[in-house]
Amino acid sequence: MNIVENKENSRIGNVLINKGWLSSEQLEQALLLQRQTSQRLGESLIQLGYINQKQLRKALNQQTWSRSSIAGVMLAASQLFISACGGGGSDSTVTTQVSQGGQTNPGPVANSAPNLDITSPSSGANFSDGQEIAFTATADDNEDGNLSQNVQWSSNLDGALGTGAELTAVLSAGSHTITATVTDSGGEETSQSISVSVNEAANTVPQISITAPVGGSSFSDGQSITFTATADDNEDGDLSTNIEWSSNLDGALGTGSSFSTVLSVGSHTITATITDSEGEEVSEIIIVSVNETINIAPEISITAPVGGNSFYDSDVITFTASATDSEDGDISQNVIWYSDIEGEIGNGASINVSLSASTHTITAEITDSEGTTTQTQIDILVSATHGTATLSWAAPTAYTDDSELDDLAGYKIYYGENADDLDQLITIEDPNNLTHVFEELRTGTTYYFAVSAYNSTGVESRLSELVNKDT
Repeated sequence: MNIVENKENSRIGNVLINKGWLSSEQLEQALLLQRQTSQRLGESLIQLGYINQKQLRKALNQQTWSRSSIAGVMLAASQLFISACGGGGSDSTVTTQVSQGGQTNPGPVANSAPNLDITSPSSGANFSDGQEIAFTATADDNEDGNLSQNVQWSSNLDGALGTGAELTAVLSAGSHTITATVTDSGGEETSQSISVSVNEAANTVPQISITAPVGGSSFSDGQSITFTATADDNEDGDLSTNIEWSSNLDGALGTGSSFSTVLSVGSHTITATITDSEGEEVSEIIIVSVNETINIAPEISITAPVGGNSFYDSDVITFTASATDSEDGDISQNVIWYSDIEGEIGNGASINVSLSASTHTITAEITDSEGTTTQTQIDILVSATHGTATLSWAAPTAYTDDSELDDLAGYKIYYGENADDLDQLITIEDPNNLTHVFEELRTGTTYYFAVSAYNSTGVESRLSELVNKDT
């Protein structure tokens, strides 16, 4: 390779590097391949895939026309003169060739700019705020072919929009200059612009509807009332969760599409209000009434004992009652019991109590949550149990076999109100005690008595004869 070839290669490499099509490292790799194969530098660059034919032609053209302009003009003039003279005075085609490094190069080949056409929308088109706009364009190049997919779109207001033959975008409100740009592989760029307008949409007021309760509805004092409503907006969509509720009597009630509350007594103007993102507000009202409840008195009954029953002052008497209320339900556990003789004697649905001897008026009383009281009464007779009886007996001295009784330990007294069922027992542990006094026996009753003896081993004799006593 001669010096001229090295200089030519250097110039071509520098042109490619200056254009950004080649790096210094790639140039060194191509020169190494050229030395190994003796092929031209351009062939090595293309073989290695660093540049293409079009880029090589452009570099050669720039290299050719960067030489001394004076030499180029003189050479061209000389050849023109020769060519003109050689034709014997007739018209001739003038051609220019430059010898370079032992080879003949053609004149510069100009890269043609790509073609670009925006096909939609048409310039001057109008759109609504938020509307999607479809942009389409075609682009082709004599050298590169179809470049439509490389079209780059931009707006003077919104900046870069995207790349491609087709693009959909939502633009901000205003007058936009839309520019489509395409660049071929030789760096030639073509642009086309259109103008489109995006008009700001007028805000619409939201819509609201109270779905429950129906206007004019009436409720009882203390009753829970459920309110529901729906709200939507063309721009914001469903706004139901943002509904604000209020009462002209009770003030703010809550927020949301549904809630429950208890209102005070009176006629309420209920207002449901919704506000959209633009500050537009709309309300709907209904009127509901809350009526004061007339309390119903509770009911009570004594279920035991039956009125007129008789008892003794030693008896434990069971009193039971039931109490109900329309508002409070079963309130039997709150019953309070009274005796006109002894005052309050207990509380609850059932009590057990002993009363003094007398005729008692028993009152069962119940009070509901509203303070309304109801009473019921029965009369019972309680008799005194102070009758007495004195029982005496003789001590036994022998066993039934007539043997001497020398280990007498005590006596057992059996008694009761039924001669065939002496259901009560008293044990006398002193064998020398031959008398027992019974106190607080029921008056007006016949009592039956019998005595047995027992020894130190617990062996018990037969019962004595049965005796009785009227108290």
